[in-house]
Amino acid sequence: MDFGIVHAKIDEIGYITHAENLGYTHCWVTDSQMIRSNCWAVLALAAQQTRRMRLGTGVNVPGLRLAPVAANGIATINRLAPGRCFIGLGTGHTAMRTLGQKPMRLGPFKEYVQTVRALLRGEEVDYTLNGETHPIRFQMREHRFIDLDHTDAVGQVIDHPQLVADGAQRDGPQPDVDRAAVADSVATRTEQLHPVVGHVGDCDETSREDCHRSHRSGFKQRIMLRLLGVRQCLGP
Repeated sequence: MDFGIVHAKIDEIGYITHAENLGYTHCWVTDSQMIRSNCWAVLALAAQQTRRMRLGTGVNVPGLRLAPVAANGIATINRLAPGRCFIGLGTGHTAMRTLGQKPMRLGPFKEYVQTVRALLRGEEVDYTLNGETHPIRFQMREHRFIDLDHTDAVGQVIDHPQLVADGAQRDGPQPDVDRAAVADSVATRTEQLHPVVGHVGDCDETSREDCHRSHRSGFKQRIMLRLLGVRQCLGP
């Protein structure tokens, strides 16, 4: 079992370095513009002050930026920490609701994830913006402004299935979208991300179920530990 931290305070990057020295393997940086520090600035500093820890967003919110911008963001961080980066995507609750907006619906969310994934793989993709569709891809890659070469890490687009389900529930029924297909299209190749945050010993039935399910299916369970509050998931 691997352990990671959630962090998003620009002037306390030392906590991330300290966590790496203690053996923590992952750091998720939240994307909540009305509450916390900018996720890309935090990740850039963390990339320069760590050597082994996997770094990424937990999670990026599609409603805040265009898909090519999100892909460029994590590919830029991957230039500083090659092979150690991942990007998490969610429909967006806190970040959008603090703007008085609803989370992204499943149809647009699926398209967003597919665009990010294709761009991070170095592929050309048909991208629609303001009613116009054009083929796009990252250009001038020989100048290494971004890093797509270490694709084993940066090519992993992680989505939290529960965030997808929550987005559908809050926005009402969407019969034209196959929720199972959406979850499948954004699932990580080799791991399942299920953030759990709270207090030590306060492990509810949902968290226990996730631990048991990940154990049975052979997935590694990533438990995210906040610096000031932890929920332990005690599985077999």
